[in-house]
Amino acid sequence: MSPEEFDELPQGGSGTVEEGTTDYTAPTVKTMFPSSFGTTFCLDLDAKELKITARWGHYARKHSETLTTPTGDKKLVWKRSQPEEVSKPIAVQPGRLTWTPDPEFPEVQVQGITRPRSHFWSVTLFLVNGQEEPKKLRDRAWLFQPELMVESPDGKPIFHRRPTQRDLGKSDPVTFAEEQEMAMLYRHQIEFGVGHGVSIHAGCPEGVCDRAVRLATKQFDRLMGMGVLEKV
Repeated sequence: MSPEEFDELPQGGSGTVEEGTTDYTAPTVKTMFPSSFGTTFCLDLDAKELKITARWGHYARKHSETLTTPTGDKKLVWKRSQPEEVSKPIAVQPGRLTWTPDPEFPEVQVQGITRPRSHFWSVTLFLVNGQEEPKKLRDRAWLFQPELMVESPDGKPIFHRRPTQRDLGKSDPVTFAEEQEMAMLYRHQIEFGVGHGVSIHAGCPEGVCDRAVRLATKQFDRLMGMGVLEKV
């Protein structure tokens, strides 16, 4: 059984010699870290290319330049590097895309798919950590504070509002009424993209609120584990 399926055990008093020690409550819940996160956004139909930026923190065990052990040897410490790569312009066309930001980390990829709609392009991008966890020094295969940013190579505001209302035939009356109410309440708030396991920040030109020039993920102290948990 998973830890979530256990009921809370009743709290006993202090343990005695006759009764033994007091039982613990429920088992500790396992911690799971995602191995991917991403975003879905809309582009103008006349958009031709995209530029993607991926960055993350990486830790490796290396010898310190200043610290030493009691025997005088250089001490092993964790050192951080900051891989950051910008893609060449990627053509906006129907189908899937795969980009490896850093050749040193071939299992870390940006995977995505572009779908044509009637009035826009629908694009989904994921940063995926496909590295296998080693038996020792597992932190070497983790990504720390990863970020993903997408923009137009020429700086044009090609991102626009995501459609929030479904077709009448694809929604029940209660859901449709709720969507209309939410659309009215937030009619002055523009949603350029939706995050998958992360929040999204849009950068708009000065004086413009209905178009964006870039979208970037934002999060606090994010960790990415190993293995592909989500497929685009």
